Amino acid sequence: MRVPHSQILCRQIVKEQCRQGHSQARRCHQPPLPCKQCEREAVLAEEKRQKEFELEQQREAQQTAHDLRLKDLEYKISVQKQIVLDLNNALRCFGRKRKT
Repeated sequence: MRVPHSQILCRQIVKEQCRQGHSQARRCHQPPLPCKQCEREAVLAEEKRQKEFELEQQREAQQTAHDLRLKDLEYKISVQKQIVLDLNNALRCFGRKRKT
């Protein structure tokens, strides 16, 4: 009686490729394993995605802080301009009163 090949522990080395085209080797009786190179690439891609996300969060926080500082400075400038206008108006009024 002959035993089907799928039921024996065949030790023949089988070379194949994953879906991404990476070469893999395994024993014939072993099931195909996930591609180690694809797994490494996935980990690296996730690390890169996380790093880019963190950098974007930092940029947004810096931009928000910058915008707040800019608005504060614009407000302070407008206050100073108003002070100068008020002083000029007061000096004009004072100057007119002294001449009369």
